[in-house]
Amino acid sequence: MGNSHANLFQGVPGLAELEGVVGLRVEDVPIGRPDEWGLDPGRAGVMSGFREVRVQSDLRLLAAVAKPGALPDLPTCLRHVGSFTFKDFDGQLYLVHRSNDGSLVYSLIHHEGEQVFIERPGWPWIHQRRLWNLADLVVALSAHGLKYHVL
Repeated sequence: MGNSHANLFQGVPGLAELEGVVGLRVEDVPIGRPDEWGLDPGRAGVMSGFREVRVQSDLRLLAAVAKPGALPDLPTCLRHVGSFTFKDFDGQLYLVHRSNDGSLVYSLIHHEGEQVFIERPGWPWIHQRRLWNLADLVVALSAHGLKYHVL
């Protein structure tokens, strides 16, 4: 069962609500890290169509598992100047891009009501500009020569 089916997701009751039980979300952690469990802080993500979503259950289990194969890391995926993606860090969604100096830059996706925005004073064309969704942000960034990469 997926994360979006365990507990309430976008107003739709999950299995935990329907069955009157505690919902559990499981996240993989690297081998060698101890397993942990506790209250679920939730996790932000991006669905198809660049729609931002948040999944959260009652409890979260962090379980160490061996990865079947190495997934490309951010520096590998975003190796070209102007490439960008969205990445969740501790339940917060960030825009991550490769800057002109070659470094990776992390910009928190802010929310104001239904709209999203980033704070990038060096990009006056997008700095604090309210957009309706992440798809609009991708379009605005792409119009200025940046290229989106799916992780």
